[in-house]
Amino acid sequence: MKNLKKVFAVVLVVAMAFSLMAVASAKSISDYSDASSITQKEAVTILTAAGVLAGTDTGAFNPTGTFTREQAAKVITYILVGAEAGDKLKATGSSFADVAATRWSAPYIQYCASRGVINGDGTGNFNPEAAISGTQFAKLLLTSLGLGRNGEYIGANWEINVLTDAVSRGILTLNVDYTATATREQVAQYALNALPMRLQVYDKTTDEYINTATPSFLCDKLGLSQEESVSNGVSGYYWVLNGDRIGFYGNEKVIATGTNGKTIAAYTTVGNTDYKATLASTVDYYYNGTLVPVWAAGATNAANTLIVIGNTLYEVGGTALTGTETSATILSAVSAAPAFASGVIVNFLSTNTDSKAEVVSIIEKSIATVSAAPVVLNGEVTIPGVSAVSSISPDLVKYPADLAKGDVVLYYTGEGGVVNVQKATKLTGTVTAANLVTAGTPNTYTLTIADVKHGLTGLAGPMTTSDFATFAETSGNFNVAVTAWLDDNGNIISISTDGAVSASNYLLVSTHSTDPVSRAAKVVKADGTTAIVTVGLVGVSPTAFPVDGTVYSYTVGSNNEYNLTAAANQISDTGATIANTVTFSGTDKANANTVFVVANTVFGGAAGTYRVVTGVSNLPASISTADYSGALTAAGGPARIVFITSGASAGTPEYVYLINPNSYSTSYPSAGVVNYTYKAIVDGAQKDVVMNATAQANVTTAVATANLIKVTYDGNNVINSVDAITSGALQSIPADAFAGTAGTSTAANGGLFTTDGSNAFSYNDSTVVFYISTTGVVTQTTPSAITADTGANDKIVAQFTASVVDSADLLSYIYIQVVANP
Repeated sequence: MKNLKKVFAVVLVVAMAFSLMAVASAKSISDYSDASSITQKEAVTILTAAGVLAGTDTGAFNPTGTFTREQAAKVITYILVGAEAGDKLKATGSSFADVAATRWSAPYIQYCASRGVINGDGTGNFNPEAAISGTQFAKLLLTSLGLGRNGEYIGANWEINVLTDAVSRGILTLNVDYTATATREQVAQYALNALPMRLQVYDKTTDEYINTATPSFLCDKLGLSQEESVSNGVSGYYWVLNGDRIGFYGNEKVIATGTNGKTIAAYTTVGNTDYKATLASTVDYYYNGTLVPVWAAGATNAANTLIVIGNTLYEVGGTALTGTETSATILSAVSAAPAFASGVIVNFLSTNTDSKAEVVSIIEKSIATVSAAPVVLNGEVTIPGVSAVSSISPDLVKYPADLAKGDVVLYYTGEGGVVNVQKATKLTGTVTAANLVTAGTPNTYTLTIADVKHGLTGLAGPMTTSDFATFAETSGNFNVAVTAWLDDNGNIISISTDGAVSASNYLLVSTHSTDPVSRAAKVVKADGTTAIVTVGLVGVSPTAFPVDGTVYSYTVGSNNEYNLTAAANQISDTGATIANTVTFSGTDKANANTVFVVANTVFGGAAGTYRVVTGVSNLPASISTADYSGALTAAGGPARIVFITSGASAGTPEYVYLINPNSYSTSYPSAGVVNYTYKAIVDGAQKDVVMNATAQANVTTAVATANLIKVTYDGNNVINSVDAITSGALQSIPADAFAGTAGTSTAANGGLFTTDGSNAFSYNDSTVVFYISTTGVVTQTTPSAITADTGANDKIVAQFTASVVDSADLLSYIYIQVVANP
């Protein structure tokens, strides 16, 4: 292992050698001022991203610059002793007349000379500033891999042996004069070529080198690996750095790519403004990874599919080919392939060196919005919102590891039935102009964002041409922040203004100072904390004061000042009675997403502190003499956030799912008092709940129906009562309720689950499903990920609320306690 670690150090050493005379660093190839002149882009890209390469003091990479012998000595030293130990070496003397002991490279040169790794020029000199050749650098890489242990790289034939081994093993691949001076980018390429090679061990008894199990001598040091994949119809591999993909490289040469919605003829006709590549005499066409069939007499072909006739791509229309067509009639039965929609990727690939396209790969993607994070359950993957990824083998889907709810994705089913999922490009900025392209009904536009024009995607997506035109013709969408999702051609899939503010960005001003210097205000934040803050802007005014009892959205400036904007659609009342229903007070409405920041005095707790409750159904049944202020999501809509600053209630009823009612820990807050702590799911989140002895004594009875129980809290947030679920708030569902297919869809609320043939419950993408394994592991997902229980014995309970506007029976949570099959 010690020697292996030395070998892994090689590219870190290369980094030092490259950066000895450099003071600028780069994280991406695009950071170099001369990036366009770099030929070995993959090598420079990957090694730059890994921190191996750095720019010169001018900000350039200098790809044709040289690499010296003394820099090579440092590389070898790092290989043999590691970077940390190499940096600690000191030179007390020198073996070469032209290398002073005080020279920066002397420790490395002397160390290598003492090990017999580096030799002089035969006259007593080392020539430290002489440029290194390709074969000399290849020798370093080969010896780093464990080769040369039999003396083959010394003596009169060393260079021939190095050339033979380095070429045959794929280190020297550039077809140049390897005995000549190597350039910086050539050295980078040779180093990259060595990355996936295995460490060798010389066996003296057999005079052979043996492969070790180590796949790459850079893996541990740089966190680099290769991941075979298919990207947009091109087979190849990703370089992965510390789990992040940093570049895809195809096995075939991609001559050109078209994405702007043209025909194959337009892309391949020389002189055409959309010309991309010239076709070879014989071309294989692929559509989403599947070879497009070549027409043959007697063959049948389905309607609305592609077909190749005489090396040209055609489309079978609405009438399928029956097999009765002949060579004389076939062209009248098909039509020329139409222009592909803008956003469809057309890759032209060369499989040889003639620069003509022998392969045309067409990738047409679908669009979806992820409604919940991907779930792996029972060895199968589901990406909620992506219809093609529902309970399928992990081998049949490739998707980003950080895929999350709300991401817009592009996906297609490719070769081998593998579903390829990618995030659409997310663009944030400001729309500064709408540019009319074609007048009509509706008009077509491009939108200018950050000085770049973006049209609407041609792929089938959530935004229609009419939607896009409406957005472009609405003045309120300009010069405000927007978020757009783009396809592979930079076209807009969807776009919206960012005017909506998260509930977490609101606060209530309790009181404020009128001192123009301190500008202090006491506020209650959305997380229930209170603070005294310095007010910056109120609206656009640096001198205006906030209004007590008003809800504001806020940002925090560079000097920690709070810039306040009064929330639109404010609501407030004093002495009100608040109920845990849709219309919670007067005409004011709330739903399952409304955040309530409630004074603990409402529950008999300490003054000046607050408790956060999400969902109106989780409020007490009634709060009397309440004062509140809030902000609606839109005029007439449900509240986004409500601050209840006073009132009275007997306690807070909540629904708590005990993950394991038989497992708890005990604590003793005071003499003679014992509390019990359970793992639970409360309001959609896993947390610990604490209950007193009185409540705990009723747990066994309360969970007889289901592990979901109704509780109340005292002023110290300790559960003081426990009750079984009751009809009207909860419904116990038979164990096989979700084993079959969901019933008919409803217009407003997603699917409809029929539980026993007569009772039915609605769900949508906001409905949260919790699987609780036999060992108590909780997996959160959505209804679309529910799979059949082969034993029909899982214990299922569903919680619904009447707190969603116009949907009194919408399921909010579904809990599935997995029971081992007999």
